[in-house]
Formats: sequence, C-alpha cells, structure tokens
Amino acid sequence: MKRTQENAIGSARSIFQPVQQKPRVDTLSYPSTLPPGLGVGQPVMKSIAPRVPVHIIWQNFSNSSSVVASASQETCPSFSQDAIVTKAHELHSAIANGNSAVISGILRRQDASEIAMVTDDQGKNALFHAIANNDLLTMDDLFSLTSRGKLVMQQSKAGMFPLSFAAGKGAVLAVIRILEINGANGHEAVIPILLASPYGAALAQGRTREGVNALTVAAWRGRAGVVRILLESEHARELAQSSHDQPVNAMEVAAAKGHVPVVNILLQSPFAAALLQAKNKLGFNVLMLAAQNGHESAVRVFLASDYAETLVKQKNNEGLNALMIAAFRNHPIVTRSLLEFGFVEEQLAGIYSGRSTIDNVIKLGFLTVAEVLMRYGAVSTRSKAVGQSMTPTGLSQ
Repeated sequence: MKRTQENAIGSARSIFQPVQQKPRVDTLSYPSTLPPGLGVGQPVMKSIAPRVPVHIIWQNFSNSSSVVASASQETCPSFSQDAIVTKAHELHSAIANGNSAVISGILRRQDASEIAMVTDDQGKNALFHAIANNDLLTMDDLFSLTSRGKLVMQQSKAGMFPLSFAAGKGAVLAVIRILEINGANGHEAVIPILLASPYGAALAQGRTREGVNALTVAAWRGRAGVVRILLESEHARELAQSSHDQPVNAMEVAAAKGHVPVVNILLQSPFAAALLQAKNKLGFNVLMLAAQNGHESAVRVFLASDYAETLVKQKNNEGLNALMIAAFRNHPIVTRSLLEFGFVEEQLAGIYSGRSTIDNVIKLGFLTVAEVLMRYGAVSTRSKAVGQSMTPTGLSQ
C-alpha cells in the first residue's frame, strides 16, 4: 500500500480526542474527512520543452553549492559496489510499487546515501523515481541523506535534473522541496525563472494528488517570499482562486500552521476576501483553524483585520465557534485573546452536547481555561461530581 500522511486539523468531534503522535515527516494537516495530505502533483502538460531553464537552474544551484557541500558528512564504511547496485534497483522497484516497508528498510541502511545515487539505465536516481511516483515521504527521506546535494544535481541521460523533471510534470510540491534544500533563500530566485519559462503554465496549473496548488504548498511550508512572488506573478488570480476540487486554500493552511508572515501577506493581497470566505468541509474558518492549534499570534492577526467580527461570530457545522474550539483544546491564551476582542456574551453562549462552554471545559479538567472564562462572566451551572471522568472522551457521554 502507498503511504499516506496524517490528517490532523480534524473534525469538531476530534477536538475532544487525545492528540495523536506526529507522522514520520512534518505534513500538512487536514480535517479527518478530507483527503490525506499533500502529494506530488500529477502531470498537467505533456508537451513541455524539457530543458529550457536547465542552464539557469544549474547556475543558481552552483552559486550556493558551497552551502550544500559544507553540510556535515557521515563517515560510512566501504560497501560492496555490487550489493549497493542491487539494493538501488530494489529501491527503485519499491518506490514504483509503493512498498513502504522495503523503502524504509533500505533508506535506514548505513550505505543509503550511496544506494540513492545509483542510476537506472535511463540515468535516473532514486529522487527521479520518487518524483515520478508522487512519493513525497520518500523524497523527504532522500533529503535527509548526506548525498542530498548530489542527488538534486545528478542529470539523467536525457539531460534532465530532478528539478526540471519535477517542473515538467507540474509537480509543484516536488519543485519547492527540491529548491528548499538549496538554502533558505535560494529557491526564491529560481521561482520567477520557472514561472517565466515554458514550465510556468504547468507550475501554475499543477495540483497535488489532492488538488492543492503551488500557492497553498508555499503557504503550508511557511515560505513567505515564495508566496509573495506567486501573488505578484501573472498567475496570481488562478493560484489564489478557491475551487470545489481544492480541499484547502493558502489562507487556511497558513492559519492552521501559524505562519504569521504568510497570513499577513495574504490578508494584504487583493484576494484576501475570497480566501477568507472559504471554509473546509466541516465549516472551519481560518480563525477556528488557528485557534484549534493554539496559534495565538495568528489569531491576533485575524482579530486585527477587517474581517474579525465575521470570523468570531461564525460557527462550524457542529455549532462550535472559535472560542469554544480554543477552550476545548485547552488553549487559555487564545481563549483570552478572543474574549478580549469583544462580543463576549455571544461567544460564551455556545452550547455543545447540552452543556455550556464552561461546563464542558470543567468536565474536561481544563481549569486554567475555566478561570479565564469566569473572569469574563461565564457561570458554571454544573459542579464536578466526585469521581467524574475528566478525560476528553467524557464529553461524548
């Protein structure tokens, strides 16, 4: 089975469940009813000149090759070259078949860096195969190897670099991940070149397997510079446009991840209103997503915007407002920030499972949050019975 990434934005009811462990790599979170996380995009343009920006890309990578070269290197013992080649072919086959166990086993070996560099009869290393098969998790594993710098600069027999190969497929997430390993700012110089090249349309139109575009990917990764460049490009309107086949937009993922610089850029763009109007399938708006994850700075940015009142008063599909979501996830600072904004009575009036917000909070055992609520006038109508369950699952009883 192919590997999938954990979905953690969660439905309203998942607010009351214990927080699950993080997946093997940092992934974009989604509500539990939405498709799994980001994958590498499907091909969107078949007739793209494959090598137009290669010399420019090479120049950009060469300028900062010292950064990659200076990374700490492991000292590995010598291994049989025949064994390495055999394992490389096994790795390529496992990636093509989505065999997670085999991939993980090979990439944990001491000679994994050497195995990843071995090419097939077309001159393609393991990174090419991961891109071709939309395998983001394997890409991240490959980027953790000491040979990552060599992997991205290895050309196939057709003269393709992994970057140009990914761009030609419209694999937007692969492009950004490859560029990221070249330093914090190096990729920002390459994005305009790609957008202006014959790859530009593919990158603007390209979506991941779940329908997420380049702007949303950049927002998820917190790449404020890339977000700004994309919004200044001729493809900005298309990238910022929300659609039914896109599960989340750039504003939603930036809010969920707490990327304040990205949120500020999006709020200042001509597309802010359209991005803010979107809700996920469970009715979570951007303020709810930031509140649920305890991102107090992002919450304050939304509360300082022209859209604050609407965001505060909105409720999701289960009747929860941002205050209730923050309180039920035990975020006292976010809870206080929301109450400081105003509309206190309206925010506190929410009912869930037949209980008021403060009664639910007391049942959960979140006493600090309960104290914040009481300071703003919330009054408990039920006292905690002796021996009453204080676990999150107690709320569903």
